[in-house]
Amino acid sequence: FSGRHKMTASPTPSTSPNRSTDPSTTNPNKRKSPEPTESTSSNPHPMPPRKKARKQKKQSKSNKSRNIKNSKSQDVENLDSKLFREYYTAIAHIILAKTVQTDANGKVTVVETDDTQKEFETVYETFKMDLPLTFRINPVHEKRVQDLRRQLEQYGDDIDKAQIKKGDFFRDMDQKRIGHLETQLKEKLQKPESDRSENDVAAIENYQNGLKLIHSREYDDSFLPRPKPIEWFPQKLGYYMPISKRYLSKCQDLSNLKTFLLAQTESGNISRQEMVSMLPTQFFNYEPHHKILDMCAAPGSKTAQLLEGLHQAGREQNKPVTGFVVANDNNVKRCHLLVKQLQRLGPLFANMIITSHDATKFPSLKHNGEQIKFDSILCDVMCSGDGTLRKSADLWRLWNPRLGSSLHEMQISVAMRANALLAPKGRIVYSTCSINPVEDEAVVAEILRRSKGTLRLVDCAGKLKNFKYAPGVTQWNMCLRDGTIASREDIDGIQIRESMFPPTEEEAKWMNLHYGMRVLPHLQDSGGFFVAVLERVSEEDKMDTNGDEKKEQTKEASADETTTTKPEPNNGQGIVRQARGKTTGELEYSDIDTEFHNALVDFYDLNQDIFSYGTLFNRKDTKQLFREDVPKRIFYVPQPIRNILNFNEEAGRKWKIINVGLRIFEHAKRIVNTERKLSVEQYRVCQEGVDILYGNSTKRHLTIPYTIFAEVLKRREILITELEEWVQKNASGQEKEEAFITTIKEFAFGPCVAVDEKEFSPVAAHRSPYSLQVYCKKEMQSALLYNLTSAMEKK
Repeated sequence: FSGRHKMTASPTPSTSPNRSTDPSTTNPNKRKSPEPTESTSSNPHPMPPRKKARKQKKQSKSNKSRNIKNSKSQDVENLDSKLFREYYTAIAHIILAKTVQTDANGKVTVVETDDTQKEFETVYETFKMDLPLTFRINPVHEKRVQDLRRQLEQYGDDIDKAQIKKGDFFRDMDQKRIGHLETQLKEKLQKPESDRSENDVAAIENYQNGLKLIHSREYDDSFLPRPKPIEWFPQKLGYYMPISKRYLSKCQDLSNLKTFLLAQTESGNISRQEMVSMLPTQFFNYEPHHKILDMCAAPGSKTAQLLEGLHQAGREQNKPVTGFVVANDNNVKRCHLLVKQLQRLGPLFANMIITSHDATKFPSLKHNGEQIKFDSILCDVMCSGDGTLRKSADLWRLWNPRLGSSLHEMQISVAMRANALLAPKGRIVYSTCSINPVEDEAVVAEILRRSKGTLRLVDCAGKLKNFKYAPGVTQWNMCLRDGTIASREDIDGIQIRESMFPPTEEEAKWMNLHYGMRVLPHLQDSGGFFVAVLERVSEEDKMDTNGDEKKEQTKEASADETTTTKPEPNNGQGIVRQARGKTTGELEYSDIDTEFHNALVDFYDLNQDIFSYGTLFNRKDTKQLFREDVPKRIFYVPQPIRNILNFNEEAGRKWKIINVGLRIFEHAKRIVNTERKLSVEQYRVCQEGVDILYGNSTKRHLTIPYTIFAEVLKRREILITELEEWVQKNASGQEKEEAFITTIKEFAFGPCVAVDEKEFSPVAAHRSPYSLQVYCKKEMQSALLYNLTSAMEKK
């Protein structure tokens, strides 16, 4: 493939009403002076001009992003990229030559492709289709897994009975679009031909083409299938449905399924995740004591899988989880998004440390002169993302070969830093959402060169049953930005590097690049993806590691010079760390008072092996304090993580920790009397930590019958007298319900954990002198009510 092509937009104009070609509506830089109105002229406090300009710019970007997102399904027929087609057509005979298939018994078969060009056309057309809806069930809670499977089967039965036609939804949407386009066309045609500008003529042609396209469209009248398990996903906990996310959100016939998925996602029982994104974490060998690092973690779907794998290993081996996951991202804002996403996992979040570092310079942490090594490291690195074309419509016009090569060196640096942090016999999983060999096999080949025999590629064929992929390649083209094929004579050491080219024949023999896995969209109706598994086979190379260590120390020293003054050491009196990101003041964690810790242990009868002194701490900053000695929130961390935090303090806070600890108690009300002593009753249980508290305590448990529990959840707070009246009216003669009224009257005042008869999902509660109150988010409330209703129907 050769020839030069300029970067141009999609050749076919858009017909979407959200992407109008009228320059007055699409040009974000064209400002209109606002016409004076009565409301604006009479405003005594007008918005400052600079602030108003910033607001308009932000709104313009938001509208542009929304238009691109909403137009994906509407303009999929117009998506095209000449550069993309020609680049991959030239190497189609290499990347599509073979397909590896694993059957249900784990038998691996390699199938030769008869016509690679025809196969590429299938790949190309699949990239233009919407991504299917996929999600997975959290495997840690066995009771919830069984119940969620049963509920999904019930939704599947409802969909089969309704006999929903796929095309009906798009037919209705197109009718609305036709009305919009006809209105716009009518307005443009009202202008005399002599007064029409070039933009008006182009808009008229665009609207006419759009109407022709819609009228010629054929609709799929087959019935919508039920959610089905993803065949290759372990334990059949991943689910697939051949509809887009937009279809789910707009189709009224699927509103119940949408509500169910949203509620269960918010409660942490389900994670909505793209199919190929579920893949990299499947190739680690989890043990309850493992230390795991996710070097580029945000937004957190793969990090959640790492946490689930760690806890699943502990449950299967009947051992406590003493390991942890470090989730790192260079952007502080994305780190806070990471916190929000992972807090849904409840007790699993206790084994999480979130840091903010450049992944190429992630600092090593030492204790007693020994570096802390990780057993598993996930390098899901930044990439051009051409495997995400099915959900990134704008990438069609932006793609060029230079996108991949510009990130090549950074990808190598991230993986090599992971190599320096890897423990003996540990694994690195390198992955990208790209199918460009320069970002995939070329990076892996350079990693193997630089590791000097300490790493090897692992053959994971047969690891996942019923899985299809294309093996890694050893030959490819290195192209310039305009599509021209580059040769080794073009190497300049900056934009074109030696490592971007294919390995030599001798190198290819020992590298085993065919062990890499190329997931192509047409094989299993997914996005494009690449995964390679590397394993440490010998002691780390001293020259290579020491070199990395020296570079790291130099970079850290220069970074320390630009940071704020380091706070004084706390002499072992508690965990202290400095805030990073937007805030400039110190953010400290310190141990709670010994007497108060013992009071909590006695009040709930906590397991002292789990809640030993030092595992509970409070955050001391002015926004979260009522009084200097009265913390607003109390957090829990397992002892191994507490040790890591202590090591970090000893090392001078090498790790920039953004978040750590599971919120388990929170002050229930503001203290009015400053002389009042600190007491356990002042702190209510937080929903995030209720599972770990319930599983490791014997006191303050309140078991509630199904019917009453559902009523309490609906009201969120109910007076004891009202509850007694409700039982007499709705559950008269029921022994469990009447016995509960006696129990609640005798139950001591204060915070507690409420749970249903089957102990499906504990809820944070509080027994006041006059009422019973539960604390949970509305989404969690919806999920619990649904689960209780289903349990009562089953009963």
